[in-house]
Amino acid sequence: MQEVQVSTQAQFKHFTHNDRVIKLRDVIELTGLKKTSIYNLIKKNEFPKQITLARNSVGWVQSEVLQWVNDLMINRDLLH
Repeated sequence: MQEVQVSTQAQFKHFTHNDRVIKLRDVIELTGLKKTSIYNLIKKNEFPKQITLARNSVGWVQSEVLQWVNDLMINRDLLH
């Protein structure tokens, strides 16, 4: 008998009509990070992962990037 894993909907993120997909140049502009730093943080699971748009095209969900910046601000304020 094969075991079936049931996932709750809370585990899934949903793209909303208020969201948009942004390209790397926009991520760099929003965060102030360089391309290498962004990809290094992604590898360490410390930055939102990109989504594949097409064979040679990726983008990031803007709200996830903004939430990452917001989390940095919250952590900064908690530490000081």
